[in-house]
Amino acid sequence: MIWQEGDELRRSRILAYWPPYYGVWSDTTDLIVQAGYCTNNHEMPGWIRSRRSDEFTFQQDGVRCTGAGPKRGWEVGHECATAAMLERARVDLSEEIAQERVLDAARKSAWEAVVALPQLFIAV
Repeated sequence: MIWQEGDELRRSRILAYWPPYYGVWSDTTDLIVQAGYCTNNHEMPGWIRSRRSDEFTFQQDGVRCTGAGPKRGWEVGHECATAAMLERARVDLSEEIAQERVLDAARKSAWEAVVALPQLFIAV
């Protein structure tokens, strides 16, 4: 919120930082759900939980990950993922999570720099 007091333009100050990062949903997480399903004899493994019929969640590197429901063995276009594909996808997902953490740290640093300003002036 921005307001003017006398000749000074002021802004409200929000002290809490809320990261925009609540989890990951990507092509990689979709592949992990599919590979988990395929490598577990076309049953969803215990480490993957169902949110809805078309969304599944699991944890990786301390982050909640969401993936699309797998294509079932009887569906057109289903190709079974292998254990090697699952392992490669997990490595890729760890890299995605690490990159997201770097971006979040940069966002937080920029936020802290703005919050440290005594006032925010907007040129019109």
